[in-house]
Amino acid sequence: MLPQELVDLVMDDLASMNDTDTLRNSIYVSRAYHAPARKHVFANLEIVVDESVGSRARRLRKILENDLGLQRGIRSFKMHLSAEKNCEGRFWQHSKDLVAPNSFTRFGVFKEHVLWLTRVVSQAKVRKYSFVVEGSPLYWDTLDRCSQSLMLSICSSPVLETLELVNVLNLPATMITGVPTDGPKGSLHHLVLGKSTVRDEDLH
Repeated sequence: MLPQELVDLVMDDLASMNDTDTLRNSIYVSRAYHAPARKHVFANLEIVVDESVGSRARRLRKILENDLGLQRGIRSFKMHLSAEKNCEGRFWQHSKDLVAPNSFTRFGVFKEHVLWLTRVVSQAKVRKYSFVVEGSPLYWDTLDRCSQSLMLSICSSPVLETLELVNVLNLPATMITGVPTDGPKGSLHHLVLGKSTVRDEDLH
């Protein structure tokens, strides 16, 4: 049996190469491999909002609730939304091809589980955060206050290095600059604004 220190180094190398498949398989090799491999697998999370988002988010929440170490170890989080998807009837309600107000709160499972995950991410030392919308653009003001607050918290993290916002309109400038605090300054050095806009009044 390999020394635990060597196993940890192997898992670290696999993570640096983004070899997620091998890391996932390593979880089932032995106890020595389980913890370090699992840590890396759950360090990078992505939630795709589609017809099965409720069940997947619920399973992920159950795993994270039972392991605070995994919660603290999250380093990147991507939420991938589609304004064209139908979830339990009609998740997205359209008005002139734009997502209608309170769209996040119209889908109970989404609010309960996915927002819980976002809250966990806001408390972790996330280095990369992505919020990607496909199809019709999403207006910032259509998000409920809880969603806005959590996203602002993530973007204000002093350890955040990469921020990606795609197809989101009328963003507050604080989503990019972070909410002013007396704490350490942010370390953001990679910003992607794909088809996204910032409020005009925030630019003056």
